[in-house]
Amino acid sequence: FMSEEDITKNIIIDKITKGKRELGAYYTPQMLVEFVYNEVLPMPSKYDNNYNLKILDPACGSGIFLVEGFKRIIERWKYANQQTELSKEILTELLLNNIYGIEIHPEAIKITAFSLYLTFLHHMNPKEILRIVKFHPLIYWTKNEEVAQRSEEEFGLNLLQANTFVREGKKFIENPTEKIEMFFSTKFDLVIGNPPWKRSNVDVEILSWAKQHHWDLKRDIIKGFLSYAPFIAPKATIALISSAKVLFNTSGTDDNYRLKFFSENKVSIVVNFSAVRNMLFEKAKQAAALIIYKQRKLRKIKEDETIIYCVPKTTDAIQNRNTITVDASEIKYLPIKEVLKPNSKIFKITMYGNLRDLKFINRLNKIKSFDEHNIRQGMGLIKDDTASRKGNPQLEAHHFITTDDIFPYYSPKPKIKLSEFRDFKSLRTDKRDLFSPPLVLFKEGTKDGELCCSFIDYNCAYLSASKGIKLLGKDDNFHKAVAACLNSSLATYYFIQISSSIGIDRNRIQRNEATLFPAIPYIMSNETINEIAVKVDSIISIYKSNTFNDLLFKQKIVPIKREIDKIIYHKLKITNSELALIENVLNYSNVLKENYRNSGAEKPVSVVKDIKQYAQTYLDVVNKQLKDSTIRLTSEIYPNTTSKDELVCIKFVFKKNRSIKYEIQESIEKISNILHKINNSTFKQHSTSIYYRRIIKYDLPKQNIFYLIKPNQKRFWSKAAAQNDADSLIVEILTQRNN
Repeated sequence: FMSEEDITKNIIIDKITKGKRELGAYYTPQMLVEFVYNEVLPMPSKYDNNYNLKILDPACGSGIFLVEGFKRIIERWKYANQQTELSKEILTELLLNNIYGIEIHPEAIKITAFSLYLTFLHHMNPKEILRIVKFHPLIYWTKNEEVAQRSEEEFGLNLLQANTFVREGKKFIENPTEKIEMFFSTKFDLVIGNPPWKRSNVDVEILSWAKQHHWDLKRDIIKGFLSYAPFIAPKATIALISSAKVLFNTSGTDDNYRLKFFSENKVSIVVNFSAVRNMLFEKAKQAAALIIYKQRKLRKIKEDETIIYCVPKTTDAIQNRNTITVDASEIKYLPIKEVLKPNSKIFKITMYGNLRDLKFINRLNKIKSFDEHNIRQGMGLIKDDTASRKGNPQLEAHHFITTDDIFPYYSPKPKIKLSEFRDFKSLRTDKRDLFSPPLVLFKEGTKDGELCCSFIDYNCAYLSASKGIKLLGKDDNFHKAVAACLNSSLATYYFIQISSSIGIDRNRIQRNEATLFPAIPYIMSNETINEIAVKVDSIISIYKSNTFNDLLFKQKIVPIKREIDKIIYHKLKITNSELALIENVLNYSNVLKENYRNSGAEKPVSVVKDIKQYAQTYLDVVNKQLKDSTIRLTSEIYPNTTSKDELVCIKFVFKKNRSIKYEIQESIEKISNILHKINNSTFKQHSTSIYYRRIIKYDLPKQNIFYLIKPNQKRFWSKAAAQNDADSLIVEILTQRNN
């Protein structure tokens, strides 16, 4: 026997796939549906078992969200009424009073009704199923062909076959339909679903409403759904899956939309699925995000308002258990005042970093960017068969650099000339002065996961996947210094943190982002610029003396890159804390796959090295905050921890002794005994094992002692993690003091 999910996914869904994907809609996996419902309508409990909740999916597709909603309404009724069996009358009442959906595709909405009927039958008494069961009609039809086949008695009012924005069209405004008005007059309690993410020409109905209410949707239909949901359900909790680009695009109209959305709606939770996107939506090109929000009652926003921001990265749970899990380290609390800043990158920065990273990026941004200096920039030649002006005779003899032949620091002169390029005659005419030396060439993509910015000292031609940059009035050495800075570890860190694409959908830096980087050479002395130029010359000589299949080629450049990094860090006075942030993102974020593997991010920790370093960093941060008090924090680590231990633990103790040093003691007690005791206590308190909760802070009541417990993997015990965990403790202390 197949479940309604199996029937929907494996038998019927193919019939509507093409039409749905044209709208940018994709089948939603069951584990994602359950994850969303667990946040807004969990399974019943003693204090949460209300079943009189009207659920709307504004683009219900084949009904997977409505089916799960119906199941949960049924379970809540059972819990509240202490019964396990439901009559046909009760099931009918629960379905008709609580489940609503809108879908424009006739075939899809038929599947929704069919799936709901299957769920209905599943929960009926088997004896009642033996009788002929006549279902109440659910669908209200608007398509002429469907209307003509049915009498008025065969129309329902739970599933509306129409455009979600049907009431905003000219035709409806001039001749409104009473039943459709009745549908939208329902006081919905929960709006939930996965609307289309189409980025193309948006329907006239959506644009008409958006213009009237001052929403600039650009070409994003998902923005229309996000904006419209509070309009049709002003008191509802809204939980919609959206394109993550809504969070990360921060230029022009995208930024205006984001600011208006977060100003007019109180967002409680954002879950960014970018890191696990390929496992949730196999064929979707964009990353997804869950946004849970309500329309603001008052436009005044509290200063201390925060948004819970989660970025699941645990792929093994999805692969092995078909569940989405969120570790404590993947949860951040974002201040709304930061979210509402123009061009805010807070959602991207805290995806792989934390609020310390935000502070660091803000410090770097105080340096003028390349965009703010006297430069000439632009993308390369564009292939366009329809262009009215084609041909570039002035560039015919220029050396043609293919996108694959652009390398970090320097790109050797290619043998091929532009005139030999097979699509030479299809290139738009381009008379800009962006093809002669000295020049910096910035590749949109990466090379083996690394940034790719080249100093060019010859006449060249290149395509639009790269950006040419000329620093006007500056010599070769200055351009070399620019190329060095844009290839540096700091630049890699910076672009991972601010790029709207890296780590989200493609590892690419948008062309408009390349020159946002702080223009460090402009604040350097000539002596420093020349020092860096000498380093770049060393790299250029390596390029010219080696073939690119030389296995040692990259290794020869790495030491020089480190020397350049040191010069940049010294100039910018990068602190040890800031270095820890850079190291954490480059090695432990899993954006740079090779770095992630080489750093042993998922390997067991060394207590002597990793845990001791973590503990010392943690103590330094906390005791700095406590410097004016008589209290000091000390720690105890467990050297007998082995690679077989699933969890690692550190004990922290507050002592009333100002003169005590930030002492780290080594305990002879077995970590397994410690974890066993803590596990027994936490299971009694939370009904969950520490091996399930994975990351916890466990306090011993009235003893000024607490334990930090995390998985036995290096990525959880970095210096940056220690700084962030210590910051959380300080906030906790200050909150308790204020209360």
